[in-house]
Order: sequence, then C-alpha cells, then structure tokens
Amino acid sequence: MKICAAFFTIFCFLGPAVQKTQATFFGEDTRRSVTKNDVLPYKAVVRIHVALRNGKVRRCNGVIFESVYVATNAHCVQGVVAAIRVVTTDGVEHAAASYSVNPEYEHGDDSNHVIKMVPEDVAFIKMKKRLGIYRSLKISDFLRGDRRERLWLIAYHRDQWDQLKEERCQARINWWLFRDRAEYECDTGPSVSGAPLLARHPDTGEWYVVGLHSASGESFNAGFMVGGHKKASEFIRSHVSIQ
Repeated sequence: MKICAAFFTIFCFLGPAVQKTQATFFGEDTRRSVTKNDVLPYKAVVRIHVALRNGKVRRCNGVIFESVYVATNAHCVQGVVAAIRVVTTDGVEHAAASYSVNPEYEHGDDSNHVIKMVPEDVAFIKMKKRLGIYRSLKISDFLRGDRRERLWLIAYHRDQWDQLKEERCQARINWWLFRDRAEYECDTGPSVSGAPLLARHPDTGEWYVVGLHSASGESFNAGFMVGGHKKASEFIRSHVSIQ
C-alpha cells in the first residue's frame, strides 16, 4: 500500500514498522500503563462502543469536555448508529443522548482520503447525565507554533482494551504547510481513533487537548490539531469554548 504518495510524503517517516500486531509499533513498544486514574487528564479519557444497526460494534476512544460532552472522531460514528455507550475509567457504562458530526467530514475508504479528511474528522457525543467535573481540562491549539514540544497520546488499545495507557512522543506539527495536522511516533492501532493528543503548559502546568488521533499507517500517525482548520474549529467552538 503506497501511503507515501507525492503530496503526502510529509507524513511519512521512520520507514516500515519493525513489529506489527494489533497495534502499530514504531520499534519498541513504549506504551506505559496508567495507574493514576484519579487525576486529570487520565480520568477524562473514555472508551466508546458504537453499536450499528447492522449488528456490528465499533470501538473508539474519546475525551470528556464540560462534564457532558465527549469528543471523538467523526468516522467512529459513521453509519446507521443504534446506540452509543461511553465507559469511564471506573468501568461504569454511560448512555449517550445524542451525537453531532462535523458537517465538513466526508467518509471514504482509501488511505489518501482518510489523510485528507483528518482535519474534519471530529464529532461530539452528548451524554444523558454528567460524567464528572472535568471543566479544568482545556481545549486549545497553543502548541501550533512550537514543533519542538512533545505530545502525550493517552488511549485504550484493542490488545488490552481494559487498560488505559500513555505514551509521550515528539510532535511534528506541519504549521507551515498543513496547519491542521500533526504527525507523531506514538504506537497506535485499531480502536485508538478519537484518542486525545495532550500537552502540558510548561509555565502553568495545565493540561490541554491539542488534537485527536485520526489515522495510522506503517510509517506515520496523523492527528487533527485544534484550531488549524477554520470550519472544523468553528464546529468545535459551537460545543466547547476554546481558551
């Protein structure tokens, strides 16, 4: 599969994956199990089960905002959805009341289309009940101007779906060409879609969600960076206040 087509070579680095199981590893598996689930930002990361009317179930990650919203990828809620369940770090399942998909997102099957649609690949799930007090977790694009910063990818992976894991990896934020995308070396795979890309402010120590993981390949990971894409940013602003 030729993911590194001419226009998208900026995403491709490190060559093929050294190891490949249910997750895509860039060399050694450097994921770490999270044990401090009682503090932000870990407690804000959730598992999402999307039941489709054709009987299939889709699994993704998401992140809680303002206690009642969960941000995830648009492709996670594509198709005819019968029900959405959100599982918090305490293992409790919560029912969704509704969901809203970014109207700019168009679903496609080919890899180039997936990469092109990364900036639009965002949706919000509204819960029936509040999930807790997570208002201090902010959504921002404050790292777009500094490619030297590192990101945290915090996610549940299919190979250990009940265990939250974190990994810190170098962000390559393509603000000079693709203001709405980032590439990084964190280990991902199926079900990691919608996992938050987080950063911690070096001065204040506050946690920010700066993007969502959207696409994986043998030689790249691609994420949507908050604020870089005008219409997607407007969609986010309609649900969550960007500070």
